[in-house]
Amino acid sequence: MVARRRHSLSSAARRRKQPTLAPASGRATRVEHEYFPEGAWTYLVAWDVDRAKVFGRCETKSGIAPVDRLIQEVMSQEPYKSARRVFWIMDNCSAHRGQKAVDRLRSQWPNVLLVHTPVHASGSIKLKSISPLFRGKYSHPMTSNPSTNLNGAC
Repeated sequence: MVARRRHSLSSAARRRKQPTLAPASGRATRVEHEYFPEGAWTYLVAWDVDRAKVFGRCETKSGIAPVDRLIQEVMSQEPYKSARRVFWIMDNCSAHRGQKAVDRLRSQWPNVLLVHTPVHASGSIKLKSISPLFRGKYSHPMTSNPSTNLNGAC
């Protein structure tokens, strides 16, 4: 199983200044068109490439804790919870960069294998650079050899 996680751009959160009023006799619906700013939200996404399933969360900020909550949401469900290994492909954002992130995730979820994309690359180059990892024997858990050592590949 391969899960790909990415941050999307932040979206502005807004709240209407007045509540919307339902239509009444002789009056149309009244909708307030002015807003109070409520900061920005980050949308975190995980995509199961084998099952074409998307997991998403809105968070008030990005960082280690929001990323861990997304991973917890995914990894607490089957088939991820009992899978022999689950690849998480992530960029090198500060929330999950380097060996420290690899160790942190492995300590919480022993079947997680964190794969970092190249630091300075576009999305298509990143996918091309990691796709050899998942071709052939790595493409599906039923066809992979359990004795294969991926430490050098990840």
